[in-house]
Amino acid sequence: MNDHSTCTLPSTYSRCRDYYHSKFKSSSRSNLNARWIMKRLKANSTIRYSFPVPSNSKFQKTLDNKSLRKEFMDFLLKEHSSENLEFLIDCQKLASMRRRNQCSKRAIKLYMKYFSDASPHELNVDRSTKCSTACKVAECPSAESLNEAYLQTLILLQNDAFGRFLSIYSS
Repeated sequence: MNDHSTCTLPSTYSRCRDYYHSKFKSSSRSNLNARWIMKRLKANSTIRYSFPVPSNSKFQKTLDNKSLRKEFMDFLLKEHSSENLEFLIDCQKLASMRRRNQCSKRAIKLYMKYFSDASPHELNVDRSTKCSTACKVAECPSAESLNEAYLQTLILLQNDAFGRFLSIYSS
């Protein structure tokens, strides 16, 4: 069994990491990089993608209701984990985009916002998820490339933070 602290990364990750650093590291090059990616994709092609919905119906109702979502966000702010819910919401917005070029640009921005080492909104996901997300975004940025991190964040919120939120706010 692999312990995440000692996990050995696949050799493909080092190639993806090098590719990522060469393409996405410099913020001044990000627009140039987005144009390079768009040349590879048809600008007018449309896509359809949806992220999995939460299995917990109370959690889904909380996300759907604006006032409950705001209370949950306030709770997460106090716990210093609001970036998890922000990431879920941003992924849902990403999935609602229909044009491939808009979706690709947005996926790159979300990667830089939530997975960059220097980001103030960095997600707390395990190393293998971070590595595979880097590879997927480097190869073909899309909503699908963030799916693994989305699922891990969704499970974390559902099973950990949401339970504490319910115990505090249901009384």
